Amino acid sequence: MPYLSGLFIADANCTSFVQGTYLQDSVRAAEKRDTLMSASQVKNDLKHGEQTYLAALIEIKLDVVQKVPDEVAEVLEEFKNVFPPERPKKLPPRQAIDHVIELESGARSLA
Repeated sequence: MPYLSGLFIADANCTSFVQGTYLQDSVRAAEKRDTLMSASQVKNDLKHGEQTYLAALIEIKLDVVQKVPDEVAEVLEEFKNVFPPERPKKLPPRQAIDHVIELESGARSLA
């Protein structure tokens, strides 16, 4: 649920909060605060290179088996090594650079 400019995830076993980040000089970012976006808005933002995050909350019932669509299963299988087998208890400490993609020598960034 949206909460204090972020996303609060309430779960019996693991409650989490993801802080949202807004660009101070962007009118579009200010307009989007605490709003829901339609699929066409998301598609348009992605097309224009806007930084966009999507989240889907799914209720998991212990006694119910859910069929995962084949397309989703393929993506999960392809990227299974991205996630650790066990979730960490807390986030790693902040660093000056949290993520960087090294380009090959002579390559240009697409963005």
